[in-house]
Amino acid sequence: MIFLFFGDSLTLGYGDGGGLGLAGRLALHGPAKRAEDTWYNMGVRANTSRHLLYRWRGEAGRRVSDEAPVRIALCAGTADAAQGIPSSESTGHLDTLLTDMASMAEVLLIGPPPVLRDDLRKHLDALERQFPSVAARHGATFVSSTALLNSDDAFRQSLQRGDGVHPDAEGYARWAEHLATQPETRRFLKLAGDDQQ
Repeated sequence: MIFLFFGDSLTLGYGDGGGLGLAGRLALHGPAKRAEDTWYNMGVRANTSRHLLYRWRGEAGRRVSDEAPVRIALCAGTADAAQGIPSSESTGHLDTLLTDMASMAEVLLIGPPPVLRDDLRKHLDALERQFPSVAARHGATFVSSTALLNSDDAFRQSLQRGDGVHPDAEGYARWAEHLATQPETRRFLKLAGDDQQ
């Protein structure tokens, strides 16, 4: 199995002193133990959904083969909010991304985590409300990071230790731990019941 994680600095793991980012943190929950799995963190700082449209297929094409199934995780939105891209434009880009990605692989859309910056929160909330229907239109699975982390004091503290948008290593670990409890994430990442998937 080949896992590709596309997104912005949060996918990459900016602020994670352990250098693992979201992909690496999720790998620690089980799949990394399977020698046949390959994990690629394709996060790039400040990459908006517009940037992802231009780069994802070329980068994915260089990392996949006909010999292994592929799954793609997409976590976008925070860079869009930071750069003032209207939510309607972001969701339009996501529609195109998910259409294209679904032709190659099963796709998991991960909503962006909470932030402490008020100027970004309203924008991200608007995106969060639209993500479930965008995912559903393309047969993708959606998991809300905001719903999982909003009441997590440890994650909030990690944001305070960071820059208000990017958590520190503990925050990334908490994010991955919450995601790994969700049935949709577990099925996608083959964290449980592998013999039935």
